[in-house]
Amino acid sequence: MTGAVCPTTVEITQRYGEAIDASLPPPGVLLTLPNEVLLHILGFLDVSDLLSTSRANHQLRELALTPILHANRLRHNRAILPPLLSSPSRPSRSDLIARSIVQSRTSVVSRRLNRKLISIRLSRRLAARPSPESLVQRCVLLANACRDFAPCT
Repeated sequence: MTGAVCPTTVEITQRYGEAIDASLPPPGVLLTLPNEVLLHILGFLDVSDLLSTSRANHQLRELALTPILHANRLRHNRAILPPLLSSPSRPSRSDLIARSIVQSRTSVVSRRLNRKLISIRLSRRLAARPSPESLVQRCVLLANACRDFAPCT
């Protein structure tokens, strides 16, 4: 499989009929840079941008997947993360629990018990409701609406 050949400025101008600014570098100049320079440039991109870049070209894909690039990203994040975690504007664990962002074991058990009680209450109310036939007799339901539940006469 041969590599993709970048069209020249003349080919692009002929194909699209637009005048290309002479001050712009021709397409594909980025790929002529040394890999070390490209790796340095890729180091400034977010992960989502790296993903898009890796889909553009085989050479850029190999560079975007280079382990050293991701090791440098992790090293940089490890350096800047501790001050952010100890920031005074960061809420405490008790604040997060109060806002239900972080759940303690007690709150998880409490919610589970509450759901169980609601389920028991609902099943008792459903068992106590009148049958569809009695609702038809009291003219609450139409007779043809009762067909799906049970045979009504």
